[in-house]
Amino acid sequence: MTDTQRLDNPIYRARRRAGLTLEEAAEWLGIHPGTLYRQETGRHRVSGPVLRALELRAGDLAQMHPAWEGWEIRPDGRLYDQALSARMARTPAELRTIWLELQLLAEHRRQIRELQNHKRTTIKQLMHRILALLGRSK
Repeated sequence: MTDTQRLDNPIYRARRRAGLTLEEAAEWLGIHPGTLYRQETGRHRVSGPVLRALELRAGDLAQMHPAWEGWEIRPDGRLYDQALSARMARTPAELRTIWLELQLLAEHRRQIRELQNHKRTTIKQLMHRILALLGRSK
């Protein structure tokens, strides 16, 4: 990819507008710098979430959507809601970790429900078999 083509890449442009180096942007996004570089140079396809995160970092959040009114991204790269304390600030990498943990929790809950349902079904089936053997089927 030529430098001109790289300048046309939306991820590269968003990162530059945000005033971040490749390494700073990768750290803020929670991805490897090589991954970001490959997206910028066209070796990997442009990632929608990466592009949106960089655009958010580069722009006025309230202009992007009215629901972002009062939110800001500070120089430390954290997202702040002015109505909440700074303790609620999260980087995209932290948000992704929280999201993955929630997904794992949901999967565990689903597996537990399946086991509980399987156990109930098995007990019901056993009761039917026992009653059938005793000649008292329902």
